[in-house]
Amino acid sequence: MEHSNQTRSPVLHQTPHRSFSPNAARPSRSNPTQPLSQPFQNTQQYDHNQEEDDDEEEEGDPASNYDVYKDFNNAGVRYVNIVESPEEPLNTTYPTSEDNKLEIPKEKFILANDSKQQTSSNSKLLSSNRHSKRNSKQTKSLRKRWGWRLGAVIAFIVLACLGIAIYFVIPRQPAISFDKPISFKGNSTSAIFNPSKPTGFSFDARLSMALDGRSSYIPARIRSFRVFINDLGSTSESILVGKGGLDKAFTVGTSALTSLDMDVQFSYTAGAQTDALWQAWHQACVNVEASKVNGTVTRPALQLSLVISFDMLGIPGARGDSTQLNGVSCPIELPV
Repeated sequence: MEHSNQTRSPVLHQTPHRSFSPNAARPSRSNPTQPLSQPFQNTQQYDHNQEEDDDEEEEGDPASNYDVYKDFNNAGVRYVNIVESPEEPLNTTYPTSEDNKLEIPKEKFILANDSKQQTSSNSKLLSSNRHSKRNSKQTKSLRKRWGWRLGAVIAFIVLACLGIAIYFVIPRQPAISFDKPISFKGNSTSAIFNPSKPTGFSFDARLSMALDGRSSYIPARIRSFRVFINDLGSTSESILVGKGGLDKAFTVGTSALTSLDMDVQFSYTAGAQTDALWQAWHQACVNVEASKVNGTVTRPALQLSLVISFDMLGIPGARGDSTQLNGVSCPIELPV
């Protein structure tokens, strides 16, 4: 078949069909030209339509030696003959130089922008990482240099605040006030001075004194207030001769003195009538009229010490104060 100069699409030429015999010999796979010894056996019989056979005879059959398997073995007449024609150019439009001039800068611009953005983001990330590393190093160096100093400063501030709180919040211990005189007022009817065995004396009295709590910023709550009276002038030692106290709790104010009145009991037991302390107290407590000489009372004065002890709310342990009393008159007067 000849090809014309005109461009044509491929023309498919098919040879007319012929009757197919299933028992015909087939070429072997090893030698395509040699038919198989055993023809293909098929139990089914294929009957062609008579009309199809007539049509095939009218159209004209190819040679009788045509074998369909030769089409697959590339031997003999092919079953299908495809006449190829020159390929037509595809209807594809390619970009012109003008289009390239317009498009390429856009792509370059986009790529340039992307690269600029990427480089800027990378530079920002690197700068932020460097900045964070620099800050971390500076922080570590500052902690290393100023860590213990900062701790010392904080500890000093805490201790200072604690000291200020203690100074203003915790109450201060009250003391015995000398602005109000300390006095004793005894009950002469209850006084006993026994020169015989057991030698000694005893009597009851009323003590008046005051506590000063003005140095404290908050009032002090006092409990278990006790008073102890010792003799200092009769002997070289301090000897207890009286005691008393208050069982009820009271509050010492911060604006004025707190006055106290309480019962005390004086008592002493001597081994003999010649005891120095007993003789000193007996002379100090004799009848006033009997002791006058030319109108002057000659009773000797006593040297005493006053010791107080108490518990205060907010301060652990017992607190106390003491003072010395000189020239104290005997609280009682013995009968004539």
